[in-house]
Amino acid sequence: MMRISCLLSIAGVALLGCGRGTTVTDAEGTQTTVTERGDGVEMTVTGEDGQTLKFAGDEAGVPLPDGFPSDVPIYAGATVVASMTLPGGMNVTLKTGDPQEKVRAYYETQLKANGWEVQATMNTADGAMLQTQKENRSVNVVIGRDEATTIHLTVTQQDP
Repeated sequence: MMRISCLLSIAGVALLGCGRGTTVTDAEGTQTTVTERGDGVEMTVTGEDGQTLKFAGDEAGVPLPDGFPSDVPIYAGATVVASMTLPGGMNVTLKTGDPQEKVRAYYETQLKANGWEVQATMNTADGAMLQTQKENRSVNVVIGRDEATTIHLTVTQQDP
């Protein structure tokens, strides 16, 4: 239910415009707050059940989400351009000027060194993907190339 409410709230905020500190509450009680920060934006969506989704994005960089696991490496020199937290997981997007093959090799090596088991890999000319598991958590790494190499890290935790 929160997904539909979340989408409706986001659409409502988009229709109103993303002014500084804009807050909208939809008919189902989902509250969405959008705050502009320089050239970036922060958004918090809180459902009627209290579950929260947080998003921050800025090409100049944003902080990692609170509680981002220390055993998930962040590529040296990359800029975190987006972060999101939601119940059961986190997602961050990074950008670097390094070639995607170098980034892929780094993540495969570093995740293994941090105790993650590689479950699946895929490499193409356009990008790469790593799927890893550690205890009741998973990390998926998707690497692609645009004007820079983009790294998407998705960390999820399954119920024990």
